[in-house]
Amino acid sequence: MFSITFSKSVFFELPSQAERLEAELRSSYPDRDFEVIAGDCNDTIRAVLERLLADEWNWAPTFVLLDQQAAEIRWTTLEALAKFKHASRSKVELWLLFAPSMLPRGLGWAVAADAERFANRITAMFGTELWRDAYSARQQGLLTGAELRDELLNLMRWRLEADVGYKATHSFGMKNTKGADIYEMVFATDHDAGEKIMSHIYRTAAEAQPKMRADALAKLEAEREEKSGIMSLIPPIAKVINTVPRYKHEPSRQPYQLPDDE
Repeated sequence: MFSITFSKSVFFELPSQAERLEAELRSSYPDRDFEVIAGDCNDTIRAVLERLLADEWNWAPTFVLLDQQAAEIRWTTLEALAKFKHASRSKVELWLLFAPSMLPRGLGWAVAADAERFANRITAMFGTELWRDAYSARQQGLLTGAELRDELLNLMRWRLEADVGYKATHSFGMKNTKGADIYEMVFATDHDAGEKIMSHIYRTAAEAQPKMRADALAKLEAEREEKSGIMSLIPPIAKVINTVPRYKHEPSRQPYQLPDDE
């Protein structure tokens, strides 16, 4: 799902989901001003932005959530959003779900044509072929899997800063109950207030994450006991196992490049 939020909310959904979403929203929020648009946001966003521009909405503080699974958002969409606001105003703030671990999986298709189609989607998302250096380095054993994921995340942040002019980007990793990275939430802003607010939110989330993981593990253990029919006298207790470092903003860096001799 893709949404734009100011005093008016705009949601982009695939046709099969749009009708259901609109019915649910109108039932839950009858007094809210919103619009649900069916279709691929990459194809429909420009017409929507032009309409908002004609209505002189490009002055308003604007927040955009981009919720993708792997590489569905195109760089041209990010560019259009970044350039929407009037030059005298701060840019649209972007909050992008980015899953670097999904990209190597998608490239691992057994059928070469399928893998290349996915590679083209990655290029469309980044708006550049620079990601291929890091991926080639991983295939050659020059980078670990974790380092590849970090380089892909850095490339997205660097592009948002260097190529469309965001002052700062922040990233926060979401983990599963085993502590493995699932996806990153990348925030892009060029407003001091936005950076301050998101830094606080990410710090708070980092502090809360270990307890959330412990609670989830305790719940899973309780469900396993219930299914087995063997219940312990004392319900599973949430135990904070691995604490995570306090959130600290790190600036993006130049994208990875293969060594010259490669």
